[in-house]
Amino acid sequence: SGKKIAREEFVEAAYVFNNKHWMMVGDLFSVCGFFAVKGKFAELLQNFDLGGTELVEFPIYEADKTTRLPGPFYFLNFGTVKYTFVPGESRNVRPLLFDKDTGLQVWKAGITAEDGDITVLESSLTGPDLWIEAQLHGKIFMSGRLHEAILDAKINIDFWFSKARIVGTNLEAGL
Repeated sequence: SGKKIAREEFVEAAYVFNNKHWMMVGDLFSVCGFFAVKGKFAELLQNFDLGGTELVEFPIYEADKTTRLPGPFYFLNFGTVKYTFVPGESRNVRPLLFDKDTGLQVWKAGITAEDGDITVLESSLTGPDLWIEAQLHGKIFMSGRLHEAILDAKINIDFWFSKARIVGTNLEAGL
């Protein structure tokens, strides 16, 4: 949802019980349902405007639960939400739920959105480089600048990138 959570809501630590599997883990991975980063990706993110998103350091231990793996490792504590998604101009999206707390219709897109399926307002181009859209469930957005830096650095992540279509702010009144 893009709402920052308290450190206590994350797991305290993680453990590696299968070294062979751990060796295949990229710089973006999941720990108990939370996105986590390490290595070049963590370093790269620290050079971008994350807005309210924080990198929260946590330890990972070997199976003996005492030997700490060399890190650092971070949870991505998303804290930047934008309201620039334009469902009426997007393709392959469907209503998911109505959020009574916010009064917003939340939409769902396919797992692998194609370039241009998702439409956002040009105002999305300002502000933080990494964010969540309030009205689109399960998608992470990033600036073109961050996307290019990830590709240039050849960072080992399993994102399915697709380009959003950008439309002018004259649609903003109709949202």
